[in-house]
Amino acid sequence: MSARQRPPASLGFDLVWELPLALLSWGFFHFNKALIARAYQVYLDGQAERSRRWQVLGEETLRLPVSLPVLLTKGPRWNTHATIGTLGPLPVQSQLAVQTGEADRSAAAWSVVVYAYPSFATFRELGSLELGSLEQGAADGWTVLPLPAGRYVLGVRYYDLQSDPRLPAVRCDGGEGQGEVEVAPEPLPADSNRVYATLAERTTPYYLALHYYVHTMLRLRPWLPAGLVRREFLPVGDPCTQFRYGWFAAGSQLELLCGERLLQDYRVMLSVYNRASLPIHSAVLTSPRSTSPRFEPAGFYLFRLRPRRPGVAPCAQEELTVHPQ
Repeated sequence: MSARQRPPASLGFDLVWELPLALLSWGFFHFNKALIARAYQVYLDGQAERSRRWQVLGEETLRLPVSLPVLLTKGPRWNTHATIGTLGPLPVQSQLAVQTGEADRSAAAWSVVVYAYPSFATFRELGSLELGSLEQGAADGWTVLPLPAGRYVLGVRYYDLQSDPRLPAVRCDGGEGQGEVEVAPEPLPADSNRVYATLAERTTPYYLALHYYVHTMLRLRPWLPAGLVRREFLPVGDPCTQFRYGWFAAGSQLELLCGERLLQDYRVMLSVYNRASLPIHSAVLTSPRSTSPRFEPAGFYLFRLRPRRPGVAPCAQEELTVHPQ
């Protein structure tokens, strides 16, 4: 769903030439997505040792030539507010256990999402109590998840790191003919997210061509099927998160109006992207009215709304309003 956004006076004649370019970009993105996904699967299948260690999204990860193309086709709406770790693919015969006590100690709020491999479809989710967890940790600090036999990738998102944070230990019973797999907890650099401050500097014609269509799609959103726009735009998020999103023209700043109830019940987190889908601004809303910096390039924005406790009412459209100016 979108944040409530005041429509522009007109769509503009620039769409006459922009729309054909957007259609080419859409095809280019999906061709590259399929090609890179296959290449990435081959890469992961050849990295058995690496797949059994946590990988933290940060400067070190992005030094790998494969990383940025993979992220810009598999998960291009960067979560600039979470410290993110990934693990796997891990072989599972019947169950996987996560040391959720370590996650509780390491972050004020967190989620662990289990993705089926190689489809990366969301399969299960664990979350901190603050987020309305679907599962509760056992007394010994471990949570056991029964899973069908297969291979799985884990994604961890930590919000508001505590002192000496670590990604959790993981155990699984292995696939057929394999022994138990144990993954040790991984110390987490507190400054991992500094990479987002300069990520937009990596904009290239190739990355711009991949995501050029997104801005046009959001402009035409009232005339497009809602399901199509959601599938194209939204990230592979965990089930606790609600999303609001929209677009803005070059030279705009965003006036942000947020209801008091929403601020009390949710973390309201804003990420702003250029047309290459690289982040150019990040903020957590703490007051009912605020204004973003002015953005020279055209782009789009994404709000992530995460509950502060279980059972809060969903965000209503009028509780979050965006006025590009």
